[in-house]
Amino acid sequence: MVVHFRVHRPHLIVCGHSHVYSDETVGGVRILNPGTAGMNWFGGRPTGVLLSVNGRVYDIEKVEF
Repeated sequence: MVVHFRVHRPHLIVCGHSHVYSDETVGGVRILNPGTAGMNWFGGRPTGVLLSVNGRVYDIEKVEF
């Protein structure tokens, strides 16, 4: 994946697995984790995102269930 990103540098990465919501920018790349849609083992409410993409402009709305 690292080799692929060197050639095709992304502007946005959407990932998961940690079940914790995060939205940060690292090295010019925005990294978004929508959190957990089910039971939240770490406290708080389940979350998701509504993502609208217009070119390189991203409108991200965090949604709590």
